[in-house]
Amino acid sequence: MHNHLIITLKLQFYILFGIINLLFICWTNSPTFLIKLTFIYIFLLIYLLLYYHLFIEEQNIAITSFIIFNYLFFVIGPVVQLKNHITNDLLPNTFIINYNYIIQTNLYIVLFLFVFIVSYLYLKNRQKNFFRKPDKTKLSIRDYQIVSIILIIITIFIMMIYSNIIYNLFFFREKDFGFSTHFNLIISRTLFMLPLSVVILSWYYRKTKKIFLALFFISLILLIFLKNPFTDKRNAIGAIYLCILFFMFPVFFKTNFRTFIFLFTIMVILFPLSSIFTHSMFGFALFSEKPIELIIYEFTKSDLLDEFNRLDYDTWSEFNTTIEYVNINGISYGKQLGNALLFFIPRAIWPGKPLNSGFEIGNYIMNNYPLNYNNLSESYVAEGYINFGIIGILIYPIILSISIIYMSNWLKSKDILKKTTTIYFSFHLVFLLRGDFTNGFVYFIGTYIAVYLIPKFILFLLRILRVSNHSILKYNYTLNS
Repeated sequence: MHNHLIITLKLQFYILFGIINLLFICWTNSPTFLIKLTFIYIFLLIYLLLYYHLFIEEQNIAITSFIIFNYLFFVIGPVVQLKNHITNDLLPNTFIINYNYIIQTNLYIVLFLFVFIVSYLYLKNRQKNFFRKPDKTKLSIRDYQIVSIILIIITIFIMMIYSNIIYNLFFFREKDFGFSTHFNLIISRTLFMLPLSVVILSWYYRKTKKIFLALFFISLILLIFLKNPFTDKRNAIGAIYLCILFFMFPVFFKTNFRTFIFLFTIMVILFPLSSIFTHSMFGFALFSEKPIELIIYEFTKSDLLDEFNRLDYDTWSEFNTTIEYVNINGISYGKQLGNALLFFIPRAIWPGKPLNSGFEIGNYIMNNYPLNYNNLSESYVAEGYINFGIIGILIYPIILSISIIYMSNWLKSKDILKKTTTIYFSFHLVFLLRGDFTNGFVYFIGTYIAVYLIPKFILFLLRILRVSNHSILKYNYTLNS
Protein backbone atom coordinates (compact mmCIF):
# COMPACT_ATOMS: atom_id res chain seq x y z
CA MET A 1 0.00 0.00 0.00
CA HIS A 2 2.81 2.39 0.96
CA ASN A 3 4.81 1.63 -2.21
CA HIS A 4 1.69 2.09 -4.35
CA LEU A 5 1.11 5.51 -2.78
CA ILE A 6 4.71 6.58 -3.46
CA ILE A 7 4.50 5.45 -7.11
CA THR A 8 1.23 7.36 -7.52
CA LEU A 9 2.78 10.48 -5.98
CA LYS A 10 5.83 10.23 -8.27
CA LEU A 11 3.62 9.73 -11.31
CA GLN A 12 1.47 12.74 -10.43
CA PHE A 13 4.57 14.87 -9.95
CA TYR A 14 6.08 13.63 -13.21
CA ILE A 15 2.95 14.43 -15.24
CA LEU A 16 2.50 17.84 -13.58
CA PHE A 17 6.18 18.67 -14.09
CA GLY A 18 5.88 17.89 -17.80
CA ILE A 19 2.67 19.89 -18.31
CA ILE A 20 3.94 22.97 -16.46
CA ASN A 21 7.23 23.07 -18.34
CA LEU A 22 5.70 22.51 -21.77
CA LEU A 23 3.21 25.30 -21.08
CA PHE A 24 6.06 27.50 -19.85
CA ILE A 25 8.09 26.92 -23.03
CA CYS A 26 5.07 27.32 -25.35
CA TRP A 27 3.61 30.44 -23.74
CA THR A 28 6.88 32.26 -23.08
CA ASN A 29 7.73 34.73 -25.84
CA SER A 30 10.33 33.32 -28.24
CA PRO A 31 11.97 34.79 -31.38
CA THR A 32 10.67 32.08 -33.77
CA PHE A 33 8.56 28.94 -33.67
CA LEU A 34 11.57 26.85 -34.74
CA ILE A 35 13.58 28.09 -31.74
CA LYS A 36 10.67 27.23 -29.45
CA LEU A 37 10.49 23.78 -31.02
CA THR A 38 14.18 23.10 -30.33
CA PHE A 39 13.66 23.97 -26.65
CA ILE A 40 10.76 21.50 -26.57
CA TYR A 41 13.07 18.81 -28.02
CA ILE A 42 15.67 19.54 -25.32
CA PHE A 43 13.07 19.34 -22.57
CA LEU A 44 11.53 16.11 -23.90
CA LEU A 45 14.92 14.38 -23.86
CA ILE A 46 15.50 15.55 -20.28
CA TYR A 47 11.94 14.47 -19.45
CA LEU A 48 12.57 11.00 -20.91
CA LEU A 49 15.73 10.55 -18.85
CA LEU A 50 13.85 11.79 -15.77
CA TYR A 51 11.27 9.01 -16.21
CA TYR A 52 13.97 6.34 -16.31
CA HIS A 53 15.67 7.96 -13.33
CA LEU A 54 12.55 8.19 -11.14
CA PHE A 55 10.78 4.94 -11.99
CA ILE A 56 13.41 2.43 -13.17
CA GLU A 57 16.94 3.29 -12.12
CA GLU A 58 18.53 2.47 -8.78
CA GLN A 59 19.99 5.30 -6.72
CA ASN A 60 22.25 7.54 -8.81
CA ILE A 61 22.84 11.10 -7.60
CA ALA A 62 25.09 11.92 -10.57
CA ILE A 63 22.16 11.49 -12.98
CA THR A 64 20.03 13.69 -10.74
CA SER A 65 22.69 16.40 -11.01
CA PHE A 66 22.90 15.88 -14.79
CA ILE A 67 19.14 16.31 -15.19
CA ILE A 68 18.99 19.38 -12.93
CA PHE A 69 21.90 21.04 -14.74
CA ASN A 70 20.49 20.56 -18.24
CA TYR A 71 17.00 21.59 -17.16
CA LEU A 72 18.20 24.74 -15.40
CA PHE A 73 20.87 25.95 -17.83
CA PHE A 74 19.53 24.70 -21.18
CA VAL A 75 15.76 25.12 -20.69
CA ILE A 76 14.73 27.54 -17.93
CA GLY A 77 17.67 29.94 -18.27
CA PRO A 78 17.66 30.47 -22.05
CA VAL A 79 13.86 30.52 -22.37
CA VAL A 80 13.73 33.33 -19.80
CA GLN A 81 16.67 35.15 -21.42
CA LEU A 82 14.91 35.19 -24.80
CA LYS A 83 11.47 36.31 -23.59
CA ASN A 84 12.37 40.01 -23.93
CA HIS A 85 14.21 39.61 -27.24
CA ILE A 86 12.18 42.40 -28.90
CA THR A 87 13.28 45.10 -26.45
CA ASN A 88 16.66 43.57 -25.54
CA ASP A 89 18.77 41.83 -28.18
CA LEU A 90 21.64 40.97 -25.80
CA LEU A 91 22.21 37.74 -23.90
CA PRO A 92 23.61 37.86 -20.31
CA ASN A 93 27.18 37.84 -21.66
CA THR A 94 26.32 40.80 -23.99
CA PHE A 95 26.47 38.50 -27.05
CA ILE A 96 23.99 39.73 -29.66
CA ILE A 97 21.07 37.37 -30.25
CA ASN A 98 21.53 35.48 -33.51
CA TYR A 99 18.70 33.15 -34.55
CA ASN A 100 20.98 30.86 -36.56
CA TYR A 101 23.38 30.44 -33.64
CA ILE A 102 20.46 29.78 -31.27
CA ILE A 103 19.08 27.00 -33.46
CA GLN A 104 22.56 25.55 -33.97
CA THR A 105 23.25 25.66 -30.21
CA ASN A 106 19.98 23.93 -29.37
CA LEU A 107 20.42 21.24 -32.02
CA TYR A 108 23.90 20.48 -30.67
CA ILE A 109 22.44 20.18 -27.17
CA VAL A 110 19.73 17.84 -28.51
CA LEU A 111 22.42 15.70 -30.16
CA PHE A 112 24.54 15.70 -27.00
CA LEU A 113 21.59 14.64 -24.82
CA PHE A 114 20.49 11.95 -27.28
CA VAL A 115 23.98 10.40 -27.48
CA PHE A 116 24.35 10.57 -23.69
CA ILE A 117 21.02 8.86 -23.02
CA VAL A 118 21.61 6.10 -25.59
CA SER A 119 25.19 5.43 -24.44
CA TYR A 120 24.24 5.60 -20.76
CA LEU A 121 21.34 3.14 -21.08
CA TYR A 122 23.38 0.79 -23.27
CA LEU A 123 26.43 0.78 -20.98
CA LYS A 124 24.25 0.63 -17.87
CA ASN A 125 22.76 -2.66 -19.08
CA ARG A 126 26.22 -4.07 -19.83
CA GLN A 127 28.01 -2.73 -16.76
CA LYS A 128 28.20 -6.16 -15.10
CA ASN A 129 30.72 -7.16 -17.75
CA PHE A 130 32.67 -3.91 -17.95
CA PHE A 131 32.40 -1.86 -14.76
CA ARG A 132 31.49 -3.91 -11.72
CA LYS A 133 34.24 -5.59 -9.76
CA PRO A 134 33.83 -7.41 -6.44
CA ASP A 135 34.57 -5.11 -3.52
CA LYS A 136 37.11 -6.83 -1.27
CA THR A 137 37.51 -3.87 1.06
CA LYS A 138 37.93 -4.88 4.71
CA LEU A 139 36.95 -2.25 7.22
CA SER A 140 39.29 -1.40 10.06
CA ILE A 141 37.79 1.15 12.43
CA ARG A 142 41.07 1.54 14.31
CA ASP A 143 42.92 2.36 11.09
CA TYR A 144 40.33 4.98 10.15
CA GLN A 145 40.66 6.47 13.63
CA ILE A 146 44.43 6.82 13.21
CA VAL A 147 44.00 8.25 9.69
CA SER A 148 41.51 10.84 10.98
CA ILE A 149 43.86 11.98 13.74
CA ILE A 150 46.81 12.23 11.33
CA LEU A 151 44.76 14.27 8.83
CA ILE A 152 43.63 16.67 11.56
CA ILE A 153 47.24 17.12 12.72
CA ILE A 154 48.34 17.83 9.13
CA THR A 155 45.51 20.33 8.67
CA ILE A 156 46.31 22.19 11.90
CA PHE A 157 50.00 22.26 10.95
CA ILE A 158 49.11 23.80 7.56
CA MET A 159 46.85 26.36 9.23
CA MET A 160 49.62 27.35 11.64
CA ILE A 161 52.06 27.90 8.76
CA TYR A 162 49.60 30.01 6.74
CA SER A 163 47.66 31.54 9.66
CA ASN A 164 47.66 35.14 8.37
CA ILE A 165 46.65 34.10 4.88
CA ILE A 166 43.90 31.80 6.17
CA TYR A 167 42.52 34.70 8.22
CA ASN A 168 42.14 36.72 5.01
CA LEU A 169 40.73 33.68 3.24
CA PHE A 170 38.07 33.17 5.92
CA PHE A 171 36.89 36.75 6.07
CA PHE A 172 37.74 38.23 2.67
CA ARG A 173 38.11 35.25 0.29
CA GLU A 174 41.66 36.23 -0.65
CA LYS A 175 43.52 33.22 -2.04
CA ASP A 176 47.02 34.42 -2.86
CA PHE A 177 49.48 32.46 -0.73
CA GLY A 178 52.54 34.26 -2.04
CA PHE A 179 53.64 31.28 -4.12
CA SER A 180 53.19 30.24 -7.72
CA THR A 181 49.67 29.73 -9.04
CA HIS A 182 50.14 25.97 -9.12
CA PHE A 183 51.35 25.85 -5.50
CA ASN A 184 48.34 27.97 -4.54
CA LEU A 185 46.13 25.39 -6.25
CA ILE A 186 47.76 22.55 -4.31
CA ILE A 187 47.07 24.32 -1.02
CA SER A 188 43.52 25.56 -1.66
CA ARG A 189 42.16 22.68 -3.79
CA THR A 190 43.88 19.76 -2.05
CA LEU A 191 45.33 20.41 1.40
CA PHE A 192 42.39 22.56 2.50
CA MET A 193 40.08 19.66 1.61
CA LEU A 194 41.71 17.20 4.03
CA PRO A 195 39.15 17.80 6.83
CA LEU A 196 36.29 16.67 4.56
CA SER A 197 37.29 13.00 4.69
CA VAL A 198 37.63 13.24 8.49
CA VAL A 199 34.17 14.81 8.81
CA ILE A 200 32.63 11.92 6.86
CA LEU A 201 34.69 9.16 8.51
CA SER A 202 34.09 10.41 12.04
CA TRP A 203 30.35 10.87 11.48
CA TYR A 204 30.06 7.45 9.85
CA TYR A 205 31.77 5.70 12.80
CA ARG A 206 30.52 8.03 15.57
CA LYS A 207 28.54 5.25 17.26
CA THR A 208 31.49 2.85 17.46
CA LYS A 209 33.83 5.00 19.57
CA LYS A 210 33.31 8.26 21.45
CA ILE A 211 36.51 9.73 20.02
CA PHE A 212 34.91 9.84 16.56
CA LEU A 213 32.30 12.34 17.76
CA ALA A 214 35.07 14.63 19.03
CA LEU A 215 36.95 14.21 15.76
CA PHE A 216 33.78 15.11 13.88
CA PHE A 217 33.34 18.49 15.59
CA ILE A 218 37.04 19.34 15.34
CA SER A 219 37.23 18.49 11.63
CA LEU A 220 33.95 20.28 10.87
CA ILE A 221 35.23 23.48 12.52
CA LEU A 222 38.47 23.21 10.54
CA LEU A 223 36.57 22.65 7.30
CA ILE A 224 34.26 25.62 7.88
CA PHE A 225 37.28 27.80 8.58
CA LEU A 226 39.07 26.66 5.41
CA LYS A 227 35.96 26.48 3.21
CA ASN A 228 33.78 29.24 4.59
CA PRO A 229 30.21 28.73 3.30
CA PHE A 230 29.49 32.46 3.68
CA THR A 231 32.45 33.92 1.77
CA ASP A 232 33.58 31.22 -0.66
CA LYS A 233 32.01 30.73 -4.07
CA ARG A 234 28.82 28.67 -4.10
CA ASN A 235 29.98 26.48 -6.98
CA ALA A 236 33.22 25.72 -5.12
CA ILE A 237 31.70 24.75 -1.77
CA GLY A 238 28.25 23.48 -2.76
CA ALA A 239 29.39 19.91 -3.38
CA ILE A 240 31.37 19.88 -0.12
CA TYR A 241 28.45 20.64 2.16
CA LEU A 242 25.94 18.65 0.12
CA CYS A 243 28.28 15.68 0.53
CA ILE A 244 28.22 16.17 4.31
CA LEU A 245 24.41 16.50 4.28
CA PHE A 246 24.16 13.21 2.40
CA PHE A 247 25.86 11.33 5.24
CA MET A 248 24.27 13.30 8.08
CA PHE A 249 20.70 13.31 6.74
CA PRO A 250 20.44 10.34 4.35
CA VAL A 251 16.63 10.50 4.51
CA PHE A 252 16.71 13.40 2.00
CA PHE A 253 18.62 11.25 -0.51
CA LYS A 254 17.12 7.83 0.11
CA THR A 255 15.57 7.62 -3.38
CA ASN A 256 16.12 9.34 -6.71
CA PHE A 257 12.79 11.12 -6.28
CA ARG A 258 13.79 12.65 -2.93
CA THR A 259 17.20 13.64 -4.26
CA PHE A 260 15.63 15.28 -7.30
CA ILE A 261 13.17 17.28 -5.19
CA PHE A 262 15.96 18.32 -2.83
CA LEU A 263 18.35 19.49 -5.57
CA PHE A 264 15.52 21.05 -7.58
CA THR A 265 14.51 23.12 -4.55
CA ILE A 266 18.09 24.28 -3.97
CA MET A 267 19.21 24.91 -7.56
CA VAL A 268 16.03 26.11 -9.27
CA ILE A 269 14.30 27.95 -6.41
CA LEU A 270 16.60 28.82 -3.49
CA PHE A 271 19.68 29.93 -5.47
CA PRO A 272 17.72 32.47 -7.56
CA LEU A 273 15.96 33.64 -4.39
CA SER A 274 19.27 34.08 -2.60
CA SER A 275 20.49 36.23 -5.51
CA ILE A 276 17.65 38.66 -4.84
CA PHE A 277 19.08 39.37 -1.40
CA THR A 278 22.69 39.20 -2.57
CA HIS A 279 22.03 42.07 -5.00
CA SER A 280 19.75 43.94 -2.61
CA MET A 281 20.28 47.67 -2.07
CA PHE A 282 19.88 47.17 1.70
CA GLY A 283 22.78 46.27 3.97
CA PHE A 284 22.92 43.57 6.63
CA ALA A 285 22.39 46.07 9.46
CA LEU A 286 19.15 47.35 7.95
CA PHE A 287 17.94 43.82 7.25
CA SER A 288 18.58 42.87 10.89
CA GLU A 289 16.46 45.81 12.09
CA LYS A 290 13.46 45.27 9.81
CA PRO A 291 13.78 41.77 8.36
CA ILE A 292 10.10 41.00 7.66
CA GLU A 293 9.29 44.35 6.03
CA LEU A 294 12.38 44.33 3.82
CA ILE A 295 11.96 40.68 2.78
CA ILE A 296 8.37 41.41 1.72
CA TYR A 297 9.57 44.52 -0.13
CA GLU A 298 12.27 42.59 -1.99
CA PHE A 299 9.81 39.89 -3.04
CA THR A 300 7.18 42.34 -4.25
CA LYS A 301 9.58 44.47 -6.31
CA SER A 302 11.64 41.58 -7.71
CA ASP A 303 10.80 39.13 -10.48
CA LEU A 304 12.31 35.74 -9.69
CA LEU A 305 12.65 34.92 -13.39
CA ASP A 306 14.78 38.03 -13.92
CA GLU A 307 17.49 36.39 -11.82
CA PHE A 308 18.09 34.01 -14.73
CA ASN A 309 19.26 36.97 -16.82
CA ARG A 310 22.43 37.32 -14.76
CA LEU A 311 25.88 35.98 -15.63
CA ASP A 312 25.31 33.18 -13.11
CA TYR A 313 23.21 31.58 -15.86
CA ASP A 314 25.39 32.43 -18.87
CA THR A 315 26.14 28.80 -19.82
CA TRP A 316 23.78 28.68 -22.80
CA SER A 317 24.81 32.11 -24.08
CA GLU A 318 28.49 31.08 -23.89
CA PHE A 319 27.71 28.14 -26.17
CA ASN A 320 26.20 30.59 -28.68
CA THR A 321 29.39 32.63 -28.49
CA THR A 322 31.55 29.51 -28.84
CA ILE A 323 29.87 28.66 -32.13
CA GLU A 324 30.72 32.10 -33.53
CA TYR A 325 34.26 31.82 -32.13
CA VAL A 326 34.78 28.44 -33.83
CA ASN A 327 33.33 29.77 -37.10
CA ILE A 328 36.00 32.51 -37.09
CA ASN A 329 39.00 30.81 -35.45
CA GLY A 330 38.32 27.12 -36.06
CA ILE A 331 38.36 24.28 -33.52
CA SER A 332 41.33 23.94 -31.17
CA TYR A 333 41.97 20.21 -31.88
CA GLY A 334 42.16 19.36 -28.19
CA LYS A 335 44.29 22.28 -26.98
CA GLN A 336 41.74 23.26 -24.31
CA LEU A 337 41.39 19.64 -23.24
CA GLY A 338 45.17 19.30 -23.02
CA ASN A 339 45.29 22.39 -20.82
CA ALA A 340 42.80 20.76 -18.45
CA LEU A 341 44.45 17.34 -18.29
CA LEU A 342 47.94 18.86 -17.92
CA PHE A 343 46.89 21.63 -15.52
CA PHE A 344 49.81 20.80 -13.20
CA ILE A 345 52.40 21.94 -15.78
CA PRO A 346 53.23 25.64 -15.14
CA ARG A 347 53.41 28.15 -17.98
CA ALA A 348 57.10 28.70 -17.17
CA ILE A 349 57.73 25.18 -18.51
CA TRP A 350 54.99 25.32 -21.17
CA PRO A 351 55.06 28.92 -22.53
CA GLY A 352 52.44 28.20 -25.19
CA LYS A 353 49.99 26.63 -22.77
CA PRO A 354 46.43 27.47 -23.92
CA LEU A 355 44.04 29.52 -21.82
CA ASN A 356 41.08 27.90 -20.11
CA SER A 357 38.09 27.80 -22.45
CA GLY A 358 36.20 30.22 -20.20
CA PHE A 359 39.00 32.79 -20.45
CA GLU A 360 39.41 32.18 -24.20
CA ILE A 361 35.73 32.88 -24.89
CA GLY A 362 35.71 35.68 -22.31
CA ASN A 363 38.58 37.46 -24.08
CA TYR A 364 36.79 37.03 -27.40
CA ILE A 365 33.66 38.65 -25.98
CA MET A 366 35.62 41.51 -24.39
CA ASN A 367 37.30 42.24 -27.73
CA ASN A 368 34.06 42.18 -29.73
CA TYR A 369 31.19 42.95 -27.34
CA PRO A 370 30.47 45.32 -24.39
CA LEU A 371 31.26 42.81 -21.61
CA ASN A 372 34.12 43.87 -19.31
CA TYR A 373 34.73 40.48 -17.72
CA ASN A 374 36.54 37.43 -19.05
CA ASN A 375 36.30 34.76 -16.33
CA LEU A 376 33.26 33.02 -17.81
CA SER A 377 31.82 29.53 -17.78
CA GLU A 378 32.09 27.12 -20.72
CA SER A 379 29.76 24.15 -20.54
CA TYR A 380 30.93 20.57 -20.99
CA VAL A 381 29.08 20.28 -24.29
CA ALA A 382 30.62 23.55 -25.53
CA GLU A 383 34.05 22.22 -24.49
CA GLY A 384 33.47 19.26 -26.77
CA TYR A 385 32.62 21.61 -29.63
CA ILE A 386 35.52 24.05 -29.20
CA ASN A 387 37.99 21.15 -28.98
CA PHE A 388 36.77 18.80 -31.72
CA GLY A 389 33.69 20.32 -33.36
CA ILE A 390 30.79 17.99 -34.10
CA ILE A 391 33.00 14.98 -33.25
CA GLY A 392 33.34 16.39 -29.72
CA ILE A 393 29.55 16.62 -29.42
CA LEU A 394 29.45 12.87 -30.13
CA ILE A 395 32.44 11.74 -28.05
CA TYR A 396 32.06 13.84 -24.89
CA PRO A 397 28.65 12.44 -23.82
CA ILE A 398 29.96 8.88 -24.17
CA ILE A 399 32.96 9.70 -21.96
CA LEU A 400 30.61 11.33 -19.45
CA SER A 401 28.26 8.33 -19.35
CA ILE A 402 31.20 5.97 -18.75
CA SER A 403 32.50 8.22 -15.94
CA ILE A 404 29.10 8.43 -14.25
CA ILE A 405 28.53 4.66 -14.39
CA TYR A 406 32.01 3.91 -13.08
CA MET A 407 31.83 6.43 -10.22
CA SER A 408 28.26 5.46 -9.30
CA ASN A 409 29.36 1.88 -8.68
CA TRP A 410 31.52 3.19 -5.85
CA LEU A 411 28.31 4.08 -4.03
CA LYS A 412 27.75 0.36 -3.40
CA SER A 413 31.25 -0.05 -1.96
CA LYS A 414 31.89 -0.94 1.68
CA ASP A 415 34.78 1.53 1.57
CA ILE A 416 33.59 4.82 3.08
CA LEU A 417 36.35 6.72 1.27
CA LYS A 418 35.05 5.49 -2.08
CA LYS A 419 31.51 6.44 -1.09
CA THR A 420 32.63 9.93 -0.10
CA THR A 421 34.48 10.40 -3.38
CA THR A 422 31.54 9.35 -5.55
CA ILE A 423 29.04 11.45 -3.58
CA TYR A 424 31.27 14.49 -3.95
CA PHE A 425 31.65 13.75 -7.68
CA SER A 426 27.88 13.44 -8.07
CA PHE A 427 27.14 16.85 -6.54
CA HIS A 428 30.21 18.43 -8.14
CA LEU A 429 28.96 17.31 -11.55
CA VAL A 430 26.79 20.44 -11.84
CA PHE A 431 29.92 22.60 -11.53
CA LEU A 432 31.85 20.33 -13.89
CA LEU A 433 29.12 20.47 -16.54
CA ARG A 434 28.77 24.24 -16.23
CA GLY A 435 32.50 24.70 -16.72
CA ASP A 436 34.86 25.59 -17.69
CA PHE A 437 36.21 22.05 -17.73
CA THR A 438 39.69 22.98 -16.49
CA ASN A 439 38.36 24.51 -13.26
CA GLY A 440 35.83 21.74 -12.70
CA PHE A 441 38.44 19.05 -13.35
CA VAL A 442 41.04 20.66 -11.07
CA TYR A 443 38.53 21.00 -8.23
CA PHE A 444 37.58 17.33 -8.51
CA ILE A 445 41.16 16.04 -8.80
CA GLY A 446 42.19 18.12 -5.77
CA THR A 447 39.34 16.71 -3.73
CA TYR A 448 40.01 13.18 -5.00
CA ILE A 449 43.62 13.43 -3.81
CA ALA A 450 42.61 14.87 -0.42
CA VAL A 451 39.61 12.65 0.29
CA TYR A 452 40.73 9.37 -1.24
CA LEU A 453 44.41 9.11 -2.23
CA ILE A 454 46.03 10.72 0.84
CA PRO A 455 43.96 8.69 3.37
CA LYS A 456 44.62 5.54 1.31
CA PHE A 457 48.34 6.31 1.31
CA ILE A 458 48.30 6.69 5.10
CA LEU A 459 46.42 3.38 5.40
CA PHE A 460 49.04 1.79 3.15
CA LEU A 461 51.84 3.06 5.41
CA LEU A 462 50.02 1.74 8.47
CA ARG A 463 49.79 -1.71 6.91
CA ILE A 464 53.51 -1.66 6.06
CA LEU A 465 54.35 -0.67 9.65
CA ARG A 466 52.08 -3.39 10.97
CA VAL A 467 53.67 -6.04 8.75
CA SER A 468 57.16 -4.80 9.65
CA ASN A 469 56.41 -4.91 13.38
CA HIS A 470 54.93 -8.37 13.01
CA SER A 471 58.06 -9.57 11.15
CA ILE A 472 60.36 -8.06 13.79
CA LEU A 473 58.40 -9.67 16.62
CA LYS A 474 58.44 -13.00 14.81
CA TYR A 475 62.20 -12.71 14.23
CA ASN A 476 62.86 -11.88 17.91
CA TYR A 477 60.66 -14.77 19.00
CA THR A 478 62.67 -17.12 16.76
CA LEU A 479 65.98 -15.89 18.20
CA ASN A 480 64.79 -16.25 21.78
CA SER A 481 63.48 -19.73 21.19
